[in-house]
Amino acid sequence: MEAARVLLVDDEESIRTGLSLALSRRGYEVSTCAEGLPALVEIRTAYHRGQPYGTVVLDVNLPDIDGLQLLHTIKSSYPDTPVLMISGYGNDALTKAVARTPGSLYLGKPFAPQELIDAIERLAPQPEPPAVRLRERRGQQALHATAHALLRLAPGADPADVVDRLYQLDGLCYCQAVMGRWDLVALIQGLDRAAIERRLEAWRQENQGVAAVTLMHARQPMVEPDLWPVLVDRLGASAASASPKAPGQHGASSDAIVLLEVQQEHLVDAYVRACLMEDVVQCDASRDRSNLVLTMRDWTGEGDTMRVPDALRLMPGVLRARALPVVSLERKRAQHLATAEIHPDPLGVST
Repeated sequence: MEAARVLLVDDEESIRTGLSLALSRRGYEVSTCAEGLPALVEIRTAYHRGQPYGTVVLDVNLPDIDGLQLLHTIKSSYPDTPVLMISGYGNDALTKAVARTPGSLYLGKPFAPQELIDAIERLAPQPEPPAVRLRERRGQQALHATAHALLRLAPGADPADVVDRLYQLDGLCYCQAVMGRWDLVALIQGLDRAAIERRLEAWRQENQGVAAVTLMHARQPMVEPDLWPVLVDRLGASAASASPKAPGQHGASSDAIVLLEVQQEHLVDAYVRACLMEDVVQCDASRDRSNLVLTMRDWTGEGDTMRVPDALRLMPGVLRARALPVVSLERKRAQHLATAEIHPDPLGVST
């Protein structure tokens, strides 16, 4: 009988060595990782090789990514993979968070080897053939350029009217009303960057109501090739449960567009970290400047445009951060008609 496979993820070498030895003596085949992102690559590689891990033993405190965040990422892409969370700093909130995630258990340090083995055996599912379908890489869809358009409306313009006319623009994916220094955020696709700029400028010439446009062309950072499909899986699973509203669905929302200005040398790391956040459903990097444009669901800022989560705002290399809470068009209309103030562009990006 083939030995059950366990991936042990812990940044302490002594713990990896001790637990690996104990599990090996009990007949387990053990692999180890010291950080979370290499563990994601290893999980994906084993899964698509047809040799998935029977259990992932995952420390909560890792140097590159929060363990709970990594748990949610693993479960979004590989929901049948059992995950045993371990930590020496557990509390009720952590225990409950793990308990709410199907197919996972929590074990507090220190523990005896037999306790670890018992927990793994409680988690182990019946073996079944792994799926071998690989999602198409987002990076392979390079025939189409993408840009985020930040629009500021002219005084007295009706946001609903502008949005309805924007949806007639060829290549427009969605448009959302937001609170803050801009009024609307639109996602536009085209064959290339120049095509998007020409199309948007032609639309502006034919339509009234938009005072200024900031166009942020998207690009994909040079992420490690083995890690890229993991990010695609993560964002694809998130977006499926939080797709943007169609023009006829102008109800209230708890989403937000978050803009981050990041130092160039930290851009790739910030991009990866943002993609793996549980509430991020879309993440793009600006082609012209070191900026990230995120769409987040379940926003708790309550209309506060400066309330960016610490997990984003305090990431290494982040210089400035701004949130644009998504609102209904009815609320946007009332807010816009109540003021005609023109705000400066805080991130310094322009067409």
